[in-house]
Amino acid sequence: MKAKIIIFLFRLLLLFEILWGAHAWFTWEITSSRMLHYFVLIALALIAFWYKGEMKIRLCVSPNLMFAFLCYILAVLFNNRFSILSIPGILLKIFPIWVALSDKSNLAKNLKFIARGIAFILIPGIILHILLLINNLPAPIIQKGDINSYFFFNYIFLLKPIEGLSYASIRFQSIFLEPGYLGTMLSFLLFALKFDFSKKYNYILLLGLLLSLSLAGYITTLIAYIIFLFIEKKSFKTFIKTVILLIIIYSCSLSYNEGNNYINITIIERLKLSDEKGIAGNNRTGEATDFYYDQAIRNGSIILGLGTERVNQINGGTAGAAGYDENIRGAGYKVYFVTYGIFSAFLFFLFYYYLGKSICKRNLKARLGFLFLIMMTFIQAAYPESTSWIYPYILGLLNYNEKIV
Repeated sequence: MKAKIIIFLFRLLLLFEILWGAHAWFTWEITSSRMLHYFVLIALALIAFWYKGEMKIRLCVSPNLMFAFLCYILAVLFNNRFSILSIPGILLKIFPIWVALSDKSNLAKNLKFIARGIAFILIPGIILHILLLINNLPAPIIQKGDINSYFFFNYIFLLKPIEGLSYASIRFQSIFLEPGYLGTMLSFLLFALKFDFSKKYNYILLLGLLLSLSLAGYITTLIAYIIFLFIEKKSFKTFIKTVILLIIIYSCSLSYNEGNNYINITIIERLKLSDEKGIAGNNRTGEATDFYYDQAIRNGSIILGLGTERVNQINGGTAGAAGYDENIRGAGYKVYFVTYGIFSAFLFFLFYYYLGKSICKRNLKARLGFLFLIMMTFIQAAYPESTSWIYPYILGLLNYNEKIV
């Protein structure tokens, strides 16, 4: 009985880490409170420690893995400008990661628990989302931090933004801060699960992704699926079927209601080429961010970044006090480089590269493919420290390496 409880708690830990990394609403207070943050990190590390002992897991100690952890520690320390107070938190974060990647024999069950857990969260959220498209329902209001645009109606299994664009209400974001966080997380998980639609819960993950209307999630998933077909050496017919399906969707979105539909406006229109942005949907940063990015390249501060303290000073104290186009706001590589620098990004790249090299020795295609997805996602939403990236990356590469699931 004791063993079953510990196993359940550890799998719940894995699920929680992924949800936390994708900014589930019940983790917001944890992130904003230093004391609560450390309390949760200690609790998670203790669960991982008990699980390791109960399952008699031998921690992997390879040169590649140790170098990966070193790069992670240096990257996070650098982002915190080498604050000594951040060291305990870094070590507490690493330990559950270390246990998870060393637990190869339980990989299949761990992945299944995570996928089912997220599907369980998505199902009532999807039902509520559909009901709210028909009629409004009362709900309490919550806010994330001090950012004015982050006010939501909280339906427990679903968040609905109070203010925003007219098409914001049609986008499904489940319990997460933005539809993009949901889309990216589900994209990584589907790739980690090898797009195995013989499992019904994966259809729920795919439906949640589709309802998010996340351009980043769609593109990442499409590329992930192509990489998967290449890794698994699927027949060319499968690829052709995928292309035909995309052409049908594209044609229907252009013709239905003369293009005045959600798919065309939120996805297709944003993929159009733009002289200034590359594509029309490349709106992850404002004018001020572009200005400071160009300035950082000219004066060399792009290497080490300005640091969060300096960025907050530029923004008038906090990100929430800043206008989107007047200050350093947004997501993606430009904001990351201006704040933390290219050096920090390179350390995280080494972390992912050597982490993959240590846990996926048998499948070079999968290792490089998942790394490419991470790099591509970094361009539009640079959160390399996110556990919603790290855990799917670890479990996915173990899955491709061991060929268990």
